[in-house]
Amino acid sequence: MPEPKKGSDRNQIRKPSSKQIEPDRILLSSCSSSCKCGGECTNKPFQQRHIKKMKLVKTEKCGHGIVADEDINQGDFIIEYVGEVIDEKICEERLCKLKQRETNFYLCQINWNMVIDATYKGNKSRYFNHSCNPNTEMQKWIIDGETRIGIFASRFINRGEQLTYDYQFVQYGADQDCYCGAECCRKKLGAKPQKAVSLKACKRVTWKPPKGKVTGGRRAAGAFTEKVGSVSTDAKKLDTGSRDAISSLPREVLGDILSLVPTKLAVSTSVLSKKWRDMFAFAHHLDFDDSDFLQPEEGKEERDEIRESFRTFVDRTLAVQCGSPINKFSLKCHVLDDSDMAHVSRWICNAVQRGVSEVDLSLNARVEVYLPAKLFTSKKLVKLTLGTQVSLGKIPTDVSLPALKSLSIDSVFFTIYDLSDVLLPACPVLEELSILHGDFEGHPYCISSRSIKKLSVRYYCEFYLRVMTGMSFDTPSLVSLDYSDHAMSVYTPLNLESLVEARLDICYSPKREPDVSALLIGMSNVETLHLSPASADVISRCVNQGLTLPVFNNLVNLSFGSDSERGLKLLLPYLLKQSPKLETLIIQGLDVGYTGDVVKSIGPSKVKVLHVLGFGGTAKEWEHVKRKL
Repeated sequence: MPEPKKGSDRNQIRKPSSKQIEPDRILLSSCSSSCKCGGECTNKPFQQRHIKKMKLVKTEKCGHGIVADEDINQGDFIIEYVGEVIDEKICEERLCKLKQRETNFYLCQINWNMVIDATYKGNKSRYFNHSCNPNTEMQKWIIDGETRIGIFASRFINRGEQLTYDYQFVQYGADQDCYCGAECCRKKLGAKPQKAVSLKACKRVTWKPPKGKVTGGRRAAGAFTEKVGSVSTDAKKLDTGSRDAISSLPREVLGDILSLVPTKLAVSTSVLSKKWRDMFAFAHHLDFDDSDFLQPEEGKEERDEIRESFRTFVDRTLAVQCGSPINKFSLKCHVLDDSDMAHVSRWICNAVQRGVSEVDLSLNARVEVYLPAKLFTSKKLVKLTLGTQVSLGKIPTDVSLPALKSLSIDSVFFTIYDLSDVLLPACPVLEELSILHGDFEGHPYCISSRSIKKLSVRYYCEFYLRVMTGMSFDTPSLVSLDYSDHAMSVYTPLNLESLVEARLDICYSPKREPDVSALLIGMSNVETLHLSPASADVISRCVNQGLTLPVFNNLVNLSFGSDSERGLKLLLPYLLKQSPKLETLIIQGLDVGYTGDVVKSIGPSKVKVLHVLGFGGTAKEWEHVKRKL
């Protein structure tokens, strides 16, 4: 393989020319393989492989070069820049070795963590020389979700003319002279040669924060710095000059800031300046919401176009980030057909492959949703939120979520036993579980987990009462329970031995005769109990039918709400009698004509703290309060 002369302009890290590409054309999109235009499509330069004729020649001062072997029109695709795709770490290691051996290398940096290395595997594109007045330009394209680099003619090129582009490289070491011969030659290679770490004593590529000034740049590791910033050991204060202060912050900090806003807003910062062009790629929280694109007043045709615009936006954003780690992935969108579902699955897989720890999916689906198996086998997922009104189908039997600590489910249809027998056993360290079901079938009626400490179950649909008779909680480690539902006739088996606090909001339904005796016995060890007015009504009905309340030996705090005489006059005194250690009582509905009996039932020494919610300050209310005091 021909080698350029020593001192040639090969040994630099090249970048697609940001000078020639407008801000809104940082990433162009090619038609996918499913394009309906067939062979007539004019937006597939890479797939159609119409490579221009060219030949390798020897130059006077710049080693080997490439000249056109045919006339080339402006805008024509010439060739794709290809090679090994490596990350930043491997790039740094190779640079050290190649520099020590004084070997030529051919690197093109796509973003902070993606480099194309054509040193060992490449084509003629690596022999394109630099020019300050080039006749070609590099462009980033997204093709079927992958970022690729193409070289296009920036003007008409005559046969026999040398093919050049502006390297826009990231320089290390001493300045290098430019021999392009253009009238506008900058005399030195690159746009703004920058000083960086020398490689002379490089033995191992490691990066340590500099003691002095850091201006932009993700890092200055071993061989090079990024074009947007530089590293200096000068201990002087950061001099922002005429620039805004926020732009002088390190990229990691700017990434944290952009992670606090919706991704669409973060991406919009790319038009601010060259430094901000790809800054959103450093955001470690991604929040995609198609409601930012869809407008209810627009017609079907416009909505279809906007749906496609949303798809393209997500694809391009993920492509520009190019595998950089993310912490949180949030997706709220409509799923109207299998094509939409295919896109959603691909986006989810992208997030999982990048080590995401928190996933929030809110899918408005008209078709059955089959989430990718990778989501259910993630080793790093810590928090998962799924919704809304979707059917997951059969959960994979090999599901394994060893790091999942929080699971939130909003109106998700489960095949019978899938939650208790398949999903929950696959989450050995799960601590928080939240289940919400509105007007939607598929309620899980058995909650079984040995690790859950906090559980919230809220059911608001009577439909399932026709097929379900009971509810089961097998949660020996549970500390806090928030349960809202229609009262059931069976609550077994129950294992709530560690329960400390319970919120109960169960309502009466004529479709099912309630029996809450087992539920109350299971909760009798709690220290804090909150009863809603609906719960008080159901328990009162059961007491009237012969229910004996258990003794609440550990109950210290009781919040009691009732809007009926039966609750305040009958149930509350009974509860107080069964709670020998009660210290704090919170009650509602005091002024209903029978408050004297309520206050009298509290007794002179039983309750130490009394909270009256909705106290109106009437003469009658004050009379009963004074009687208690």
